[in-house]
Amino acid sequence: MQGAFVQALTYSPPVILGRQMLPFSCWHGLLLEAAGSSYLVGGIPTPSDAVYGAWVCSGRFADGIAADKKALEKWGRRHRRAAWGDVLLAFGDYIEAGLRGPQYWRGGKDKPVKAPYWWHLALFARSRLGMTEAEAWDAPVARLSCYRACESESRGWDKLMTDAEAEGVKVLKGEK
Repeated sequence: MQGAFVQALTYSPPVILGRQMLPFSCWHGLLLEAAGSSYLVGGIPTPSDAVYGAWVCSGRFADGIAADKKALEKWGRRHRRAAWGDVLLAFGDYIEAGLRGPQYWRGGKDKPVKAPYWWHLALFARSRLGMTEAEAWDAPVARLSCYRACESESRGWDKLMTDAEAEGVKVLKGEK
């Protein structure tokens, strides 16, 4: 069994800049991507990325987006002497753990999706798992990815990798 299936149920998010991170959710992904966070769209993370990320990822969909820009800026200024190297790494590790899902074989007739990934997962959570809108947007991405992989496999989809296959790919890529 791939470790992603265990981690999706057992991972405890860290406290970053004094705020308890929630499991990384579709809501978090949507807001960070919309803000152009380097953690999701690429680039070199900045303290601003980590401050906004910690602010967003400690809230839930039902809370709405904390649009109080002054409160966010004031909170961010309180941390101006933070050990930014450690904070940037910790937030990056949090994002990586939150996005960790099962590994799949690529290829065949796969088409790139046009709607945002976050919407696909939220739709799956609502339509297949019976979650409310708020529950779907707050559900951990890693957990939804694992449920979606199992549901797809039960319907005959055969692209999920075994542990041995995933390790073999790492060896071929020189990652091990």
